[in-house]
Amino acid sequence: MTHGRLVTASDAVTTAAPPPPPVAGESSAWAPLRQRAFRWLWLGVAISSIGTVMQTVGAQWLLVDAPNAATLVGLVQAANTLPVMLLALAGGVLADSFDRRWLLFTVQTYFLIVGVLLAVLTAAGQMPAGLLLGFTFALGAGVAVQQPAWGSIIPELVPRKQLRAASRLDLVNVNLSRAIGPALERCDNQLAGQDREFLRQTCSHLSSVVRIAGARRVDGKT
Repeated sequence: MTHGRLVTASDAVTTAAPPPPPVAGESSAWAPLRQRAFRWLWLGVAISSIGTVMQTVGAQWLLVDAPNAATLVGLVQAANTLPVMLLALAGGVLADSFDRRWLLFTVQTYFLIVGVLLAVLTAAGQMPAGLLLGFTFALGAGVAVQQPAWGSIIPELVPRKQLRAASRLDLVNVNLSRAIGPALERCDNQLAGQDREFLRQTCSHLSSVVRIAGARRVDGKT
């Protein structure tokens, strides 16, 4: 007599069809950049971040020859990072309450206005240390709003399977601005002078405004 054989769980696993191969390019670290919305916003945030780092380093160099320079240079860095800690919660609330793309657009416009004032007052010789620290704090406040808005909009810009790669590109963005921002600042300072340098750095925020305004989500909605 022939007896039927029970199919065990291990048999089911061994006989199951293999998973379909991944679509070419989807697993690439650069795959999210194929999404037009993510590419435009990523470039806009990258350019803006480089400009912000350049402005912070430029502010520190502007105080090198001032009395108590060592203390003032340290205060510039503190004024830049303190708002990120103090306003992180408020930035997250704003990112959850408003359209994130337009919030990013507003932040870049804010950076543009602050940068223009910084450049004009520096060129006019009306930039005492206290006011410079105030402008640096204002730039840091903008970063505190930008970071949660950018982080929370990424899932709207790329397919779910590309989220991990998109997060890695965000880290590339951060490290890139910290790596090349100071070097670009020194080159620009030597070629143009501090006031014109601030003005050129402001142009990076103008470029970001244009890129963010032209971005669209994956579903084509603004």
